[in-house]
Amino acid sequence: MIVATGERSVFPNVGPTTRQLCKGDICRMEIFPMIDGYHVGVCRTPPSAKFAPEAARIWANLTACKHLLLDIMKPARVEPRHLMISICRSCASLACRRSRSSGMAWGCICTEDPYLGPTPDQPLEPGMVLAFEPLVFETGYDFGMQIKDVVLITDTGCELMSNFTDNPIA
Repeated sequence: MIVATGERSVFPNVGPTTRQLCKGDICRMEIFPMIDGYHVGVCRTPPSAKFAPEAARIWANLTACKHLLLDIMKPARVEPRHLMISICRSCASLACRRSRSSGMAWGCICTEDPYLGPTPDQPLEPGMVLAFEPLVFETGYDFGMQIKDVVLITDTGCELMSNFTDNPIA
C-alpha cells in the first residue's frame, strides 16, 4: 500500500513517515492486493477537504482520460503505445510533466508486458488484464494525482474490474 499526502504525493513510490495529514492535502492512495495468486493494483486520489480549483481541473482531466481509455481499449484494434499517446493528448492541456508509462499488464508478477508506454507494441488480446493509470506526479502545485483501474480485455472491448466510482470533487 502507498499513502502519499501533500507534497509527498509527487513521488511515485513512498514509504511511511511521521507526516500528518493536513486540511486541504491531496492524498494519493494505492493498494496492491493479490487475488488467487494474481497481482492487481488500484489507486485513488481524494482530497482531505474540498479540492483546490487547480486540483479539481487536473482531476476532471484525469477522469475524462480514464473514460476515454475505457472507450478505446479493444483487442487487436489498439496497441499499448497508442493508449499512452491517447493519455498524453488528453493531458496536454494540463501543462504538467507526464510519466513515461501509463500502465501495464498484471499477472503472476506485479507488473508484466505489455507496458502502456514507449515500448515495442504487443496487440491487446482477449484475456489480458491491464492496469491503466492516468497520472501526473509533477503538477506544478506541490501535489501529484493518479487514477489506477484494472480492466479485462474481452472479445469486444474491455470490462472494468475495479470500482467504477470516480472520486467526488467536493
